[in-house]
Amino acid sequence: VVTINSLPVPNPSSDSPKCVGTTLSFNSVAGMSSYAWSGPNSFSSSIQDPSISNVSIAANGTYTLTVSNANGCSASATTVVTINQILPPTITPPNTLVVCSPSTLTLTASNCAGTVTWSE
Repeated sequence: VVTINSLPVPNPSSDSPKCVGTTLSFNSVAGMSSYAWSGPNSFSSSIQDPSISNVSIAANGTYTLTVSNANGCSASATTVVTINQILPPTITPPNTLVVCSPSTLTLTASNCAGTVTWSE
């Protein structure tokens, strides 16, 4: 009797894109006998859904997941991760910096990703 077992389908994914300093999480198919993740910056893990805390730009790139099922069959697949650098905003003041109360001063922020909050 010859038994032909089907290959597992790894289906790796992540919550990319992420910003530097956040946590990058990976996901894969459940129910496999083994998991072997590898990627940039010497990343490796043997758990189903690993994560990288305080992620850096060095985590950018392609990650490979190899899984084995109960029949001993193995398969690999990849997922691409993007990590974005958070750049400080550039603040441009007007030509005149002397303002008398209760007047206002307008500052312009550029190179911003997300929300900018002004305070005194």
